Amino acid sequence: MATEKAYGQYGLLEKALSELRIFNLNWGRLAEPGFIDSLLELAYKGTVDMMSVEFARFVSRIHLLQGRHGEAMEDVNSSVGEVETVGLCAFLAADAISRSHSCLLLRPMALLSALEAAGARELLSAFPMLSPLYREEGLVDGPALRSGHIRAIASALLERMKKALFQSPAVGKPGQLRPLVFDGSRLYIHRYWSYERRVARAFLSLASTGPAFSGSVQAIEAKDPVLEICERLFFRDEGSRPDWQKLAALRALHSRLVVVSGGPGTGKTRTVTAIMALVQAVCLKKSGPVPIALCAPTGKAAARLTQSVNTAVSSMDLPPQIKKVLPNEASTLHRLLGAGRVPGRFKYDRKNPLPYKLVIVDEASMVDLPLFVHLIDALSEDCSMILLGDKDQLASVEAGCVLRDLCLGLELYDYSDDFIRMAERSGESVGDNKRMHQEEKGQDFESPDQRALRDCLVVLKHNYRFRKGSGLSELAHAINKGNVEETMDILSSPEFPDVSFVNGMEKSLDRLIKELSEQWFLGLVSARGPSEALSLLNEFKVLCALRQSATGADNLNRFMDRLACKACKGSMPGNLFKGKAIVINRNDYQAGLYNGDTGICWPDGNGSMAVWFEEASGGSRRLSPGRLPSFDTAWAMTVHRSQGSEFSTVLVVLPPATSPMAGRELLYTAVTRARKRVILWGAPEEIEACIRQKTVRHSGLGRLLWEKTSDSFN
Repeated sequence: MATEKAYGQYGLLEKALSELRIFNLNWGRLAEPGFIDSLLELAYKGTVDMMSVEFARFVSRIHLLQGRHGEAMEDVNSSVGEVETVGLCAFLAADAISRSHSCLLLRPMALLSALEAAGARELLSAFPMLSPLYREEGLVDGPALRSGHIRAIASALLERMKKALFQSPAVGKPGQLRPLVFDGSRLYIHRYWSYERRVARAFLSLASTGPAFSGSVQAIEAKDPVLEICERLFFRDEGSRPDWQKLAALRALHSRLVVVSGGPGTGKTRTVTAIMALVQAVCLKKSGPVPIALCAPTGKAAARLTQSVNTAVSSMDLPPQIKKVLPNEASTLHRLLGAGRVPGRFKYDRKNPLPYKLVIVDEASMVDLPLFVHLIDALSEDCSMILLGDKDQLASVEAGCVLRDLCLGLELYDYSDDFIRMAERSGESVGDNKRMHQEEKGQDFESPDQRALRDCLVVLKHNYRFRKGSGLSELAHAINKGNVEETMDILSSPEFPDVSFVNGMEKSLDRLIKELSEQWFLGLVSARGPSEALSLLNEFKVLCALRQSATGADNLNRFMDRLACKACKGSMPGNLFKGKAIVINRNDYQAGLYNGDTGICWPDGNGSMAVWFEEASGGSRRLSPGRLPSFDTAWAMTVHRSQGSEFSTVLVVLPPATSPMAGRELLYTAVTRARKRVILWGAPEEIEACIRQKTVRHSGLGRLLWEKTSDSFN
């Protein structure tokens, strides 16, 4: 009461507004809440993401400007806490995007994980409301984090956040145009909420419509000429029935969308080559060949796709008129869309669609949600799409896990009766497979569009690269199953010499790398030319979970640079010298270089140092070092960056067991980069941590595709 007498009611109002800093009387302009200053300090230190801070500032200003903070004294007092709560929600929603989620999941344990990932100890200075989650030593973690007491505190905090979100003018329901969208148990930045719905609507539409080039799919009967073409394209292997490659090809004649998932060596590239041949064979009998585009997320993946398709074409018994109309070169996805200097702006879009009737995307697991939106927008109304990838690999670096969300249907539903009849007409039987899993899955489709989408998913399981029982095959399978004991048994068994584990307590990483790379470096600098040296680069690679750490790619590259310099006498670490491997960091369309392209330094005919890159056609081309965009040394690289590549021998440096990077998908991806041999280095508990921990991506796309009907998009 004494305070109220001293200030008066309007004095208290002015004091509360001053605390909120809605209006700065000295400068006569809108200011922001005090917690923004604390967040900015953290951003300047590099503790939190600056873009997340700016988004929190933007949302807080809208909340303050459109709120009703001057109507009553109690409203002003409560608004201090409201704006802080809404600001925290906005910050975490934006931070979730920076950590590759497409939304913030509003559940107690997910909230705790989001706070930990964002640096909860530091956030306490900006958001005192988090203090109940702390003890004297800081935020509890480990087993205590999962205790009932902590979950109760998190639940209370979550209820407070939800109440503030419901009341905030900066937050809307699904369909409202607001900076934040509160949709069920998920909080979205509006753009990403819109992205998910656009992608879901497009996939369901593509799956439920037939391609323009195939005509009436009902015409494909038991003695149809199309099936005769299939018999020529797909050899019979009685040990791998049914023939899922053939069924994927036939599905491409029934639907504008086909998703082919499978591990390395399961024949994804051969399958898509056969699909292209089948499509062109059908079209040549009608109106003529159709234009087909091949693409991949990175330049390295595009080059591999080009080589694999050309190899597959040469091995197939195809008529010359079909070989002539098959594409023989793949491009990056950005180049296909016509990327320019402005990020996120492309030549091809809804107003200017791509001039193709079939677009094939390899390594689809690497494609993020925003890029999928741009690709879908650029498809013409009668264009089909085929996605190739491994659903068990690491998801994209940026937000989303589109391929994994698509393949959720494999776990929920089995094929429809229409798909089974199509298979039977082609001489394949999947009916037994359906009956075997019907009781296990026990769900029916929510809509015809879902039924069509499920029929578009094909998984290739038979491995043509590794013999059954090989160490690489068995190890990858055990990791994928999440079986720690089986994984360790395989690594220690003398029956599998192609896989091994080296305990870091028994042999240092420096010593192991030196043993593995010494002869390789000597062979590299003794190569007969840049083309031979480029091929030798794929003989050995060190893969790390992190770029910057004691055992990260940057440190190991510096160490291996010194080893390479000893092999190439007279060279200095850090400089460009004969045999040095580099990797490009960003796309340069004028130079024809793309993020992930690997090159080697080698003198040209005049003795000047140049950098040579492998051409998709099989040759190599020379560029001056001064012409290159940003690049790094490439003896070691992160597992994320290695996607789309293969190496004869791979040394995997395991992340610490406590690292957020430790995950089953990371270990599986690293192991499957090897063609002949893989060595894991670290500690047994690090292998266990990787296998037991699945990478979590918060997304609502799977729910839109598999739990709701298409009516929800209207």
